Amino acid sequence: MGTRGWDWLGALRGEAETLRPFNWLLGLVLVAVTMAMAPSLVADAFPVIENDCSDDTITYYFDNSGSGGAWASWQKTAARGGFADWSGVLDWDGGTVVNSLVEVGGPGGGAVNVELDTSPGGNPGTLGYAECTGGATISLNPTLITQSLWMEHWARHEMGHLLGLEHTGNDDSQDGSVETMATCTSVDTVSPGLSQDDSGNITHKKGDLDPETIHANAGWEEGTTFWGYSNLAYVNLSTTNPADGARALEWRPVVPNGLIYQTMNYAAAGGFTIDARTNHRKLSSSPTSGLVTLQILVRQVTYASNPQCSYPTGKDQNDRIYVQESWTTVGVQTAAPTTQWAMLTESTPYTISSLWDAADIRVRVKSNVAYTSGSGMATIATDTTRARDQGF
Repeated sequence: MGTRGWDWLGALRGEAETLRPFNWLLGLVLVAVTMAMAPSLVADAFPVIENDCSDDTITYYFDNSGSGGAWASWQKTAARGGFADWSGVLDWDGGTVVNSLVEVGGPGGGAVNVELDTSPGGNPGTLGYAECTGGATISLNPTLITQSLWMEHWARHEMGHLLGLEHTGNDDSQDGSVETMATCTSVDTVSPGLSQDDSGNITHKKGDLDPETIHANAGWEEGTTFWGYSNLAYVNLSTTNPADGARALEWRPVVPNGLIYQTMNYAAAGGFTIDARTNHRKLSSSPTSGLVTLQILVRQVTYASNPQCSYPTGKDQNDRIYVQESWTTVGVQTAAPTTQWAMLTESTPYTISSLWDAADIRVRVKSNVAYTSGSGMATIATDTTRARDQGF
């Protein structure tokens, strides 16, 4: 395989330990944004959408002139819900990542034409299609999308394309849920909302950090959504004295080295640097012993070929092959917490070999901090816990 470009937009994928079969009974494939708008591709790279539709403020209107006829009320309601999900993603400090998605009464002012089309993209077997040539358009197939949840999912998917996102795999890297921006799916495999990979994808694309945050919901502004926990006796969101934004996560291990974690996927090759950080403190002023530990872990993966649903390279991120199944720790930093916020950081260079297609990157925070009085484990607060890429 050749050297690949930096493509994070098509990179964030699932983490299922075994290959997941797909339902091809209907033979329905979600079609990407027209590839005429993508840059030239190098070997094994995935396409990045670069066009004038990728603004984070989009106006749209429901056009009744498509071949699918006029919009029914339930179709509009479902599509609005799918579009609005992108406006609900919050950055590390509580700001909205997508400024606004506004419905208007008709064309003009660069509004996106959202139409019902029985042959979107010229193919009657296509569920949805989005393009930015000759005016921005989202086309949804009413002969195939016949339920509200389906309409919401594909409206959300196609709007993701217009916001500048490419396809991801089918399984979310954190919990295995179906991703909105999955490469391909059938009408009985849809998502009820944005997955962690979807949220991390749009945050990375439009985030306000430099380099941008890679992990989703880094400041817990969206609750505890998307974060995993192990061996914790107590988890609480608090608005009292956060380090950044509006809230922080308070947690206490039930045994030493209880932890919080999140996993994302990288599809870039070559040398780059992963920069991880977390703000931390202990809640009680009582004497304690022990450390808070920040870790960066990596697991390399390859993709299989799938002629039914593949990128121009012939690779399908839905079919992941774990050649290296175990996690490798590539960076560790520790600190003894005080009652004041302190930043724990780790920066490590990492290279994905040309033998691999991508790597799963996990950021993990552990605590073995206990009260010296012998009364058990101490409660730790963390905020703005994330990994960032310094490679592009």
